[in-house]
Amino acid sequence: ATLLAGVDISKGFNNIYHCKLVTLLSSMNVPSWLLKIVVSYLSGRTLTLRHRGHTSDTEPMPGGTAAGAPLGLFCFLVLFNKAGPAESKTAIGEQITAPRRRRKPMVKKKVKWVDDMSLMAALHLPTALVPDTRPVPRPVPYRGRLGLRLPRENNPLQDELDSLEEFTRQNLMSCNQKKTKVLLFSRMKKYDFLPELQMGGQDIEVVEEMKIVGFQLRSDLKTISNTRYIIKKAYARMWILRRLKALGAKKHRLINVLEMRVLSVLTLGVPAWDCMLTEQ
Repeated sequence: ATLLAGVDISKGFNNIYHCKLVTLLSSMNVPSWLLKIVVSYLSGRTLTLRHRGHTSDTEPMPGGTAAGAPLGLFCFLVLFNKAGPAESKTAIGEQITAPRRRRKPMVKKKVKWVDDMSLMAALHLPTALVPDTRPVPRPVPYRGRLGLRLPRENNPLQDELDSLEEFTRQNLMSCNQKKTKVLLFSRMKKYDFLPELQMGGQDIEVVEEMKIVGFQLRSDLKTISNTRYIIKKAYARMWILRRLKALGAKKHRLINVLEMRVLSVLTLGVPAWDCMLTEQ
């Protein structure tokens, strides 16, 4: 079985520690002229809000970067790159495409997308699970029907979450516990259990479906939820074509809008789910 934790960094671009970032860049042997540009970009930043004709006072911003600026994005990636378990020597693409007899099991893995990160850990359920002798409140969740639990010492994902929490604490960042979810992938019916993971002293919600980079991922790895999601989103954008046609737009213009606004939604992440589509 595989445990997956989808972690979201709370206000990642606003909580960038400038001193830590400059120190990391210096340790990466960044040229001095480029380091001076980054320091100049981070220094003297201020914030002014305007709302309905009113303007607030200008306040200094001693931390963080601009979320929409390319340089601010790179600064965040430099600071956030070491979060999570270390990457294996072999890239994940080379591992999953190798011949089956040459594949090696991936015990731990991390996948990042800007300020979102997915942590995964493999479990051997027959040896990892133990009988749950604790009193369980009724009604019993479906995954807890067998009376089995995963003890703390057999849960490698909890160690990675603790390491990530320590990393964010040292870098003056924090994880968004409300957006952090846990998903269990398992086809074993005799060894089912309810995952128990914590972050910041609070239990992480266990779900059967979550959204990762625009893809609706389910615990049974079926794509029906993702198909419904992208079709509903594409239908909602079809009104643009009807409106443009009523205004007299030419056919090549309509096709251009169709490709950019509608077909781009229907083909989002297609390598991940195209191979799992059924005839229905």
